[in-house]
Amino acid sequence: MMGRTHCLVPAALAAWLFGPDPTVLLISAGTGLLPDIDEPQSTIGYRLFLLAKGFKGLVGHRTYSHSLVGVITAASLAVTFDMPWKWIEAGLIGWGSHLVLDALSGGVPLWWPWYATNRERWVLARWKPFGFADHLLLVLAGVAFGAAAIHGNWLGWWIELLKRDITVSP
Repeated sequence: MMGRTHCLVPAALAAWLFGPDPTVLLISAGTGLLPDIDEPQSTIGYRLFLLAKGFKGLVGHRTYSHSLVGVITAASLAVTFDMPWKWIEAGLIGWGSHLVLDALSGGVPLWWPWYATNRERWVLARWKPFGFADHLLLVLAGVAFGAAAIHGNWLGWWIELLKRDITVSP
């Protein structure tokens, strides 16, 4: 899947679940990209090239970060660093959606390292990355995000937030 799809799908899910909280939306979108840190040519890997190159050399692509071991490790670190539960939930939405989207485009080794061969991947479909289905999911996620904004009256929420920040007390 495209990096944009990995970003917008979890952001749309988080928008419906948590509303217009910008921190939650950024966390869900960011963790939607994070599992691809093991691929230097990915959206996040391109920006953090040395880290991505090292990670890929250490464990390969679609292994550790695309498994339940990676999800549990990330969630455990978040709990250890005493992150708010809403942030942890947003991160799990992002990471989980990434795994589901990759399962739609060839599969992921959910049970890595125990079952790591291509035959033992969790495969939901074999959609072509950057293909029609990928673009369709991107558009649908964009519509869902917009619908969440309209349904939740985000404009009113942001206006109230700006009013509070601008108001100066005597």
